[in-house]
Amino acid sequence: MRRLIGAAVAPLLRAVHSAAMRLAAAQLKGIGWDYWECVLNGGDDSKFSLIGRFVVTDVEPSHSATLDWSASALQLQAASAEKAVIKGWDKSGRRVVGTMLVERDPSTDWSEVVLRVMASAPEPKNAGAGMSSHIALPYELPEITQTTLSRTPTALIHVRGATSKQLILAGVASESLTSGTWGSMLSMGIIAESGTSPVLIGARLELVVAGAVAAPQDRELIAESLRHVVAWSEQFFGRQIAGRIVVLLHDGETIYRSGILLARPVVFGLGTPPTFPWEFDIVASVAMMWLGEGCRLVGTRGTSVAMGIGHGISLYRLRVLGDETYLGQAIRALQQGAKKSDSEWAASASHPSQAGIAKLALSVFEALKARPETARQIQDFTNDNWGYTVSERELMTAVAQWGVSVPTAMLRR
Repeated sequence: MRRLIGAAVAPLLRAVHSAAMRLAAAQLKGIGWDYWECVLNGGDDSKFSLIGRFVVTDVEPSHSATLDWSASALQLQAASAEKAVIKGWDKSGRRVVGTMLVERDPSTDWSEVVLRVMASAPEPKNAGAGMSSHIALPYELPEITQTTLSRTPTALIHVRGATSKQLILAGVASESLTSGTWGSMLSMGIIAESGTSPVLIGARLELVVAGAVAAPQDRELIAESLRHVVAWSEQFFGRQIAGRIVVLLHDGETIYRSGILLARPVVFGLGTPPTFPWEFDIVASVAMMWLGEGCRLVGTRGTSVAMGIGHGISLYRLRVLGDETYLGQAIRALQQGAKKSDSEWAASASHPSQAGIAKLALSVFEALKARPETARQIQDFTNDNWGYTVSERELMTAVAQWGVSVPTAMLRR
Protein backbone atom coordinates (compact mmCIF):
# COMPACT_ATOMS: atom_id res chain seq x y z
CA MET A 1 0.00 0.00 0.00
CA ARG A 2 2.82 2.42 0.89
CA ARG A 3 4.43 1.94 -2.53
CA LEU A 4 1.11 2.56 -4.25
CA ILE A 5 0.65 5.80 -2.31
CA GLY A 6 4.23 6.85 -3.09
CA ALA A 7 3.73 6.14 -6.80
CA ALA A 8 0.55 8.21 -6.88
CA VAL A 9 1.97 11.12 -4.89
CA ALA A 10 5.32 11.39 -6.70
CA PRO A 11 4.02 13.04 -9.93
CA LEU A 12 2.08 15.59 -7.87
CA LEU A 13 5.15 16.37 -5.76
CA ARG A 14 7.24 16.89 -8.88
CA ALA A 15 4.61 19.22 -10.32
CA VAL A 16 4.48 21.26 -7.10
CA HIS A 17 8.27 21.32 -6.88
CA SER A 18 8.56 22.39 -10.52
CA ALA A 19 6.12 25.25 -9.97
CA ALA A 20 8.04 26.37 -6.88
CA MET A 21 11.29 26.19 -8.81
CA ARG A 22 9.99 28.43 -11.58
CA LEU A 23 8.48 30.88 -9.11
CA ALA A 24 11.70 31.18 -7.10
CA ALA A 25 13.80 31.65 -10.24
CA ALA A 26 11.42 34.06 -11.95
CA GLN A 27 13.64 37.09 -11.37
CA LEU A 28 16.97 35.39 -12.07
CA LYS A 29 18.78 34.53 -15.26
CA GLY A 30 20.04 31.09 -16.13
CA ILE A 31 19.27 27.40 -16.43
CA GLY A 32 18.87 25.01 -13.51
CA TRP A 33 17.83 21.45 -12.80
CA ASP A 34 14.19 20.84 -11.99
CA TYR A 35 14.43 17.25 -10.75
CA TRP A 36 16.24 13.99 -11.40
CA GLU A 37 14.75 10.53 -11.46
CA CYS A 38 16.85 7.54 -10.52
CA VAL A 39 15.35 4.40 -12.04
CA LEU A 40 16.64 1.21 -10.42
CA ASN A 41 16.60 -1.92 -12.53
CA GLY A 42 16.18 -4.34 -9.62
CA GLY A 43 18.70 -6.75 -11.11
CA ASP A 44 21.84 -8.20 -9.66
CA ASP A 45 24.17 -5.41 -10.78
CA SER A 46 24.60 -1.76 -9.90
CA LYS A 47 23.29 -0.18 -13.12
CA PHE A 48 20.57 2.46 -13.03
CA SER A 49 19.08 5.19 -15.19
CA LEU A 50 19.20 8.91 -14.43
CA ILE A 51 16.63 11.22 -16.01
CA GLY A 52 17.15 14.95 -15.55
CA ARG A 53 14.72 17.73 -16.47
CA PHE A 54 15.82 21.32 -17.03
CA VAL A 55 14.14 24.44 -15.70
CA VAL A 56 14.66 28.00 -16.96
CA THR A 57 13.84 31.51 -15.87
CA ASP A 58 11.56 34.02 -17.55
CA VAL A 59 14.64 35.23 -19.45
CA GLU A 60 15.29 32.93 -22.38
CA PRO A 61 18.90 31.64 -22.26
CA SER A 62 20.90 30.33 -25.21
CA HIS A 63 19.91 27.30 -27.24
CA SER A 64 22.71 25.24 -25.67
CA ALA A 65 23.71 24.23 -22.16
CA THR A 66 27.21 23.15 -21.17
CA LEU A 67 27.24 20.35 -18.61
CA ASP A 68 30.42 19.88 -16.59
CA TRP A 69 31.01 16.24 -15.66
CA SER A 70 34.59 16.68 -14.47
CA ALA A 71 33.74 16.08 -10.79
CA SER A 72 31.62 12.99 -11.48
CA ALA A 73 32.80 9.43 -11.00
CA LEU A 74 29.73 7.95 -12.70
CA GLN A 75 30.36 5.22 -15.23
CA LEU A 76 28.09 6.22 -18.13
CA GLN A 77 26.81 3.49 -20.40
CA ALA A 78 24.70 5.66 -22.71
CA ALA A 79 23.29 9.19 -23.00
CA SER A 80 20.42 10.71 -24.97
CA ALA A 81 18.15 13.76 -24.85
CA GLU A 82 14.54 14.44 -25.75
CA LYS A 83 14.00 17.49 -27.99
CA ALA A 84 17.73 18.21 -27.96
CA VAL A 85 21.04 16.99 -29.38
CA ILE A 86 24.05 15.94 -27.32
CA LYS A 87 27.51 17.00 -28.54
CA GLY A 88 31.06 16.78 -27.31
CA TRP A 89 30.79 13.52 -25.42
CA ASP A 90 33.88 11.34 -25.36
CA LYS A 91 32.65 7.82 -24.70
CA SER A 92 36.11 6.41 -23.98
CA GLY A 93 36.27 4.61 -20.68
CA ARG A 94 32.45 4.65 -20.42
CA ARG A 95 32.48 8.10 -18.85
CA VAL A 96 32.20 11.73 -19.83
CA VAL A 97 35.54 13.45 -20.19
CA GLY A 98 35.17 17.14 -19.38
CA THR A 99 31.99 18.74 -20.67
CA MET A 100 28.90 17.78 -22.63
CA LEU A 101 26.95 20.20 -24.80
CA VAL A 102 23.16 19.90 -25.00
CA GLU A 103 21.61 21.85 -27.88
CA ARG A 104 17.85 22.17 -27.83
CA ASP A 105 15.61 22.55 -30.82
CA PRO A 106 15.06 26.32 -31.34
CA SER A 107 11.32 25.72 -31.39
CA THR A 108 11.43 23.92 -28.03
CA ASP A 109 11.39 25.41 -24.55
CA TRP A 110 14.08 24.25 -22.12
CA SER A 111 11.44 22.89 -19.77
CA GLU A 112 10.61 20.30 -22.44
CA VAL A 113 14.19 19.04 -22.72
CA VAL A 114 14.98 15.84 -20.84
CA LEU A 115 18.44 14.34 -20.41
CA ARG A 116 18.70 10.57 -19.98
CA VAL A 117 21.82 8.68 -19.01
CA MET A 118 22.40 5.04 -18.16
CA ALA A 119 25.02 4.81 -15.45
CA SER A 120 26.54 2.58 -12.82
CA ALA A 121 28.48 3.11 -9.65
CA PRO A 122 32.25 3.32 -10.20
CA GLU A 123 34.53 0.48 -9.25
CA PRO A 124 35.81 0.90 -5.68
CA LYS A 125 39.20 2.60 -5.60
CA ASN A 126 40.33 0.54 -2.65
CA ALA A 127 38.70 -2.82 -3.25
CA GLY A 128 41.48 -4.64 -1.44
CA ALA A 129 40.56 -2.88 1.80
CA GLY A 130 36.91 -3.87 1.56
CA MET A 131 35.76 -0.53 0.14
CA SER A 132 32.24 -0.58 -1.30
CA SER A 133 31.28 0.77 -4.71
CA HIS A 134 29.11 3.84 -4.22
CA ILE A 135 28.01 7.16 -5.65
CA ALA A 136 26.68 10.30 -3.98
CA LEU A 137 23.99 12.41 -5.64
CA PRO A 138 23.76 15.31 -6.39
CA TYR A 139 27.58 15.45 -6.18
CA GLU A 140 27.95 13.16 -9.19
CA LEU A 141 25.40 15.01 -11.33
CA PRO A 142 26.61 17.46 -14.00
CA GLU A 143 26.79 21.15 -13.19
CA ILE A 144 25.35 23.61 -15.69
CA THR A 145 28.30 25.94 -16.05
CA GLN A 146 26.64 29.03 -17.58
CA THR A 147 23.88 29.37 -15.02
CA THR A 148 23.77 32.50 -12.85
CA LEU A 149 21.18 31.27 -10.36
CA SER A 150 22.38 32.07 -6.83
CA ARG A 151 19.61 30.48 -4.75
CA THR A 152 17.09 28.04 -6.14
CA PRO A 153 15.13 25.07 -4.82
CA THR A 154 17.33 21.98 -4.80
CA ALA A 155 16.52 19.60 -7.62
CA LEU A 156 14.71 16.67 -5.99
CA ILE A 157 16.00 13.18 -6.66
CA HIS A 158 13.08 10.81 -7.11
CA VAL A 159 13.60 7.05 -6.89
CA ARG A 160 11.51 4.44 -8.60
CA GLY A 161 12.02 0.78 -9.36
CA ALA A 162 13.00 -2.11 -7.17
CA THR A 163 16.24 -2.24 -5.22
CA SER A 164 18.36 -5.30 -5.89
CA LYS A 165 19.99 -7.32 -3.16
CA GLN A 166 23.28 -5.57 -3.91
CA LEU A 167 22.00 -1.99 -3.78
CA ILE A 168 21.42 0.11 -0.63
CA LEU A 169 19.89 3.58 -0.66
CA ALA A 170 20.93 6.34 1.70
CA GLY A 171 20.29 10.06 1.93
CA VAL A 172 18.36 12.97 3.38
CA ALA A 173 14.68 12.59 2.54
CA SER A 174 12.45 15.43 1.41
CA GLU A 175 10.15 16.43 4.25
CA SER A 176 7.34 16.75 1.70
CA LEU A 177 6.92 12.99 1.96
CA THR A 178 5.38 10.96 4.74
CA SER A 179 8.01 9.68 7.17
CA GLY A 180 9.26 6.28 6.11
CA THR A 181 8.21 6.68 2.46
CA TRP A 182 11.18 6.49 0.12
CA GLY A 183 10.32 8.46 -2.98
CA SER A 184 12.05 11.85 -3.22
CA MET A 185 15.24 13.01 -1.56
CA LEU A 186 17.32 16.16 -1.28
CA SER A 187 20.39 13.95 -1.55
CA MET A 188 20.93 10.29 -2.23
CA GLY A 189 23.67 7.71 -1.96
CA ILE A 190 23.64 4.43 -3.86
CA ILE A 191 25.87 1.69 -2.48
CA ALA A 192 26.62 -1.64 -4.11
CA GLU A 193 27.35 -3.96 -1.20
CA SER A 194 26.53 -7.47 -0.08
CA GLY A 195 26.28 -8.95 3.40
CA THR A 196 24.99 -5.78 5.08
CA SER A 197 23.83 -5.56 8.66
CA PRO A 198 21.02 -3.05 9.26
CA VAL A 199 20.67 -1.45 12.69
CA LEU A 200 17.84 0.93 13.48
CA ILE A 201 18.91 4.33 14.85
CA GLY A 202 15.47 5.75 15.50
CA ALA A 203 12.08 6.60 14.08
CA ARG A 204 13.47 9.04 11.51
CA LEU A 205 16.96 7.70 10.78
CA GLU A 206 18.00 4.20 9.88
CA LEU A 207 21.61 3.01 10.03
CA VAL A 208 23.05 0.32 7.78
CA VAL A 209 26.57 -0.81 8.57
CA ALA A 210 28.44 -2.16 5.55
CA GLY A 211 31.96 -3.51 5.85
CA ALA A 212 34.11 -5.66 8.04
CA VAL A 213 32.10 -5.52 11.26
CA ALA A 214 31.39 -9.06 12.39
CA ALA A 215 30.10 -8.80 15.93
CA PRO A 216 26.50 -7.62 16.54
CA GLN A 217 27.68 -5.67 19.58
CA ASP A 218 29.99 -3.65 17.33
CA ARG A 219 27.07 -2.65 15.12
CA GLU A 220 25.09 -1.69 18.19
CA LEU A 221 28.00 0.41 19.45
CA ILE A 222 28.16 2.33 16.17
CA ALA A 223 24.40 2.84 16.20
CA GLU A 224 24.42 4.08 19.78
CA SER A 225 27.28 6.48 19.07
CA LEU A 226 25.58 7.95 16.04
CA ARG A 227 22.26 8.16 17.86
CA HIS A 228 23.76 10.61 20.34
CA VAL A 229 25.55 12.63 17.66
CA VAL A 230 22.47 12.94 15.47
CA ALA A 231 20.23 13.87 18.42
CA TRP A 232 22.66 16.61 19.53
CA SER A 233 23.00 17.90 15.95
CA GLU A 234 19.23 18.04 15.47
CA GLN A 235 18.98 20.16 18.61
CA PHE A 236 21.83 22.45 17.52
CA PHE A 237 20.44 23.05 14.02
CA GLY A 238 16.83 23.12 15.19
CA ARG A 239 15.64 20.66 12.54
CA GLN A 240 15.00 16.94 12.60
CA ILE A 241 16.26 14.72 9.80
CA ALA A 242 14.40 12.01 7.90
CA GLY A 243 16.42 9.51 5.95
CA ARG A 244 19.06 6.84 6.24
CA ILE A 245 22.77 6.78 7.03
CA VAL A 246 24.90 3.99 5.61
CA VAL A 247 28.22 3.56 7.41
CA LEU A 248 30.95 2.24 5.15
CA LEU A 249 33.94 1.12 7.17
CA HIS A 250 37.27 1.60 5.44
CA ASP A 251 40.87 2.63 6.11
CA GLY A 252 40.69 6.25 4.95
CA GLU A 253 39.50 9.56 6.31
CA THR A 254 36.09 10.23 7.85
CA ILE A 255 33.69 12.00 5.50
CA TYR A 256 29.94 12.25 4.97
CA ARG A 257 28.30 12.50 1.53
CA SER A 258 24.62 12.06 0.70
CA GLY A 259 23.82 9.69 3.54
CA ILE A 260 27.11 7.79 3.25
CA LEU A 261 29.44 8.02 6.25
CA LEU A 262 32.92 6.74 5.45
CA ALA A 263 34.90 5.99 8.58
CA ARG A 264 37.55 3.71 10.05
CA PRO A 265 36.37 1.24 12.71
CA VAL A 266 38.79 2.81 15.20
CA VAL A 267 36.89 6.11 15.25
CA PHE A 268 33.98 4.27 16.86
CA GLY A 269 36.29 2.78 19.50
CA LEU A 270 36.52 -0.58 17.71
CA GLY A 271 39.88 -2.31 17.78
CA THR A 272 42.78 -0.16 19.00
CA PRO A 273 41.44 2.63 21.25
CA PRO A 274 41.81 6.02 19.53
CA THR A 275 44.06 8.69 21.01
CA PHE A 276 41.77 11.38 19.60
CA PRO A 277 38.05 11.89 20.27
CA TRP A 278 36.10 9.99 17.62
CA GLU A 279 33.21 12.42 18.04
CA PHE A 280 35.28 15.24 16.60
CA ASP A 281 35.40 13.87 13.03
CA ILE A 282 31.99 12.18 13.21
CA VAL A 283 30.15 15.30 14.44
CA ALA A 284 31.85 17.43 11.77
CA SER A 285 30.87 14.93 9.07
CA VAL A 286 27.29 14.44 10.27
CA ALA A 287 26.85 18.23 10.27
CA MET A 288 27.04 17.94 6.47
CA MET A 289 23.51 16.49 6.58
CA TRP A 290 22.37 20.02 7.39
CA LEU A 291 25.05 22.19 5.74
CA GLY A 292 25.66 20.48 2.43
CA GLU A 293 22.60 18.25 2.01
CA GLY A 294 19.43 19.84 3.39
CA CYS A 295 20.90 23.28 2.79
CA ARG A 296 23.01 22.58 -0.30
CA LEU A 297 26.17 24.65 -0.66
CA VAL A 298 27.77 24.92 -4.09
CA GLY A 299 30.89 26.53 -5.52
CA THR A 300 34.56 25.60 -5.64
CA ARG A 301 34.95 26.29 -1.92
CA GLY A 302 31.47 25.27 -0.79
CA THR A 303 32.56 21.84 0.49
CA SER A 304 35.57 23.25 2.32
CA VAL A 305 33.50 25.98 3.97
CA ALA A 306 30.86 23.49 5.08
CA MET A 307 33.54 21.20 6.52
CA GLY A 308 35.17 24.13 8.33
CA ILE A 309 31.85 25.12 9.89
CA GLY A 310 31.21 21.49 10.84
CA HIS A 311 34.56 21.16 12.60
CA GLY A 312 33.92 24.44 14.45
CA ILE A 313 30.56 23.08 15.63
CA SER A 314 32.32 19.88 16.71
CA LEU A 315 34.72 21.90 18.88
CA TYR A 316 31.75 23.71 20.37
CA ARG A 317 30.07 20.41 21.23
CA LEU A 318 33.16 19.23 23.13
CA ARG A 319 33.07 22.49 25.11
CA VAL A 320 29.33 22.14 25.87
CA LEU A 321 29.90 18.58 27.07
CA GLY A 322 32.75 19.79 29.29
CA ASP A 323 35.30 17.46 27.69
CA GLU A 324 38.29 19.75 28.22
CA THR A 325 40.94 17.09 27.58
CA TYR A 326 39.69 16.13 24.12
CA LEU A 327 38.83 19.77 23.36
CA GLY A 328 42.43 20.79 24.01
CA GLN A 329 43.73 17.99 21.79
CA ALA A 330 41.38 18.97 18.96
CA ILE A 331 42.26 22.67 19.17
CA ARG A 332 46.00 21.94 19.11
CA ALA A 333 45.60 19.67 16.08
CA LEU A 334 43.67 22.37 14.21
CA GLN A 335 46.18 25.03 15.18
CA GLN A 336 48.94 22.93 13.65
CA GLY A 337 46.92 22.47 10.48
CA ALA A 338 46.15 26.18 10.27
CA LYS A 339 49.85 27.03 10.05
CA LYS A 340 50.04 25.73 6.49
CA SER A 341 50.18 28.14 3.57
CA ASP A 342 47.07 29.97 2.37
CA SER A 343 48.08 28.99 -1.17
CA GLU A 344 46.45 25.62 -0.50
CA TRP A 345 43.10 27.37 -1.02
CA ALA A 346 43.68 26.78 -4.72
CA ALA A 347 42.22 23.34 -4.01
CA SER A 348 38.97 22.36 -5.70
CA ALA A 349 35.73 21.21 -4.10
CA SER A 350 36.84 17.60 -4.48
CA HIS A 351 40.20 18.35 -2.80
CA PRO A 352 39.39 20.72 0.08
CA SER A 353 42.18 22.64 1.75
CA GLN A 354 42.99 21.21 5.15
CA ALA A 355 44.65 24.47 6.21
CA GLY A 356 41.60 26.54 5.28
CA ILE A 357 39.23 24.12 7.03
CA ALA A 358 41.34 24.34 10.20
CA LYS A 359 41.42 28.15 10.18
CA LEU A 360 37.70 28.47 9.59
CA ALA A 361 36.90 25.84 12.23
CA LEU A 362 38.84 27.72 14.88
CA SER A 363 37.16 30.99 13.88
CA VAL A 364 33.67 29.44 14.02
CA PHE A 365 34.44 28.00 17.45
CA GLU A 366 35.62 31.37 18.79
CA ALA A 367 32.47 33.05 17.45
CA LEU A 368 30.23 30.41 19.05
CA LYS A 369 31.99 30.96 22.38
CA ALA A 370 31.93 34.77 22.27
CA ARG A 371 28.53 35.43 20.64
CA PRO A 372 25.44 33.47 21.76
CA GLU A 373 23.67 34.77 18.66
CA THR A 374 26.13 32.96 16.34
CA ALA A 375 24.51 29.57 17.03
CA ARG A 376 21.09 31.08 16.32
CA GLN A 377 22.35 32.65 13.08
CA ILE A 378 23.75 29.32 11.86
CA GLN A 379 20.45 27.69 12.75
CA ASP A 380 18.44 30.41 10.96
CA PHE A 381 20.63 30.20 7.84
CA THR A 382 20.22 26.42 7.67
CA ASN A 383 16.45 26.49 8.14
CA ASP A 384 15.86 29.48 5.84
CA ASN A 385 17.75 27.71 3.05
CA TRP A 386 16.51 24.17 3.72
CA GLY A 387 15.73 22.53 0.41
CA TYR A 388 17.61 25.24 -1.51
CA THR A 389 20.90 25.41 -3.36
CA VAL A 390 22.99 28.31 -2.06
CA SER A 391 25.86 29.86 -3.98
CA GLU A 392 29.34 30.32 -2.56
CA ARG A 393 29.00 34.12 -2.60
CA GLU A 394 25.77 34.08 -0.59
CA LEU A 395 27.33 31.64 1.88
CA MET A 396 30.42 33.80 2.41
CA THR A 397 28.24 36.84 3.07
CA ALA A 398 26.31 34.93 5.73
CA VAL A 399 29.45 33.55 7.41
CA ALA A 400 30.85 37.06 7.82
CA GLN A 401 27.60 38.14 9.51
CA TRP A 402 28.00 35.37 12.09
CA GLY A 403 30.98 37.15 13.59
CA VAL A 404 33.34 34.63 11.99
CA SER A 405 36.75 35.75 10.77
CA VAL A 406 36.96 34.31 7.26
CA PRO A 407 40.44 33.31 5.98
CA THR A 408 41.53 35.92 3.44
CA ALA A 409 42.22 33.38 0.71
CA MET A 410 38.60 32.23 0.90
CA LEU A 411 37.43 35.72 -0.03
CA ARG A 412 39.36 35.75 -3.31
CA ARG A 413 37.35 35.34 -6.48
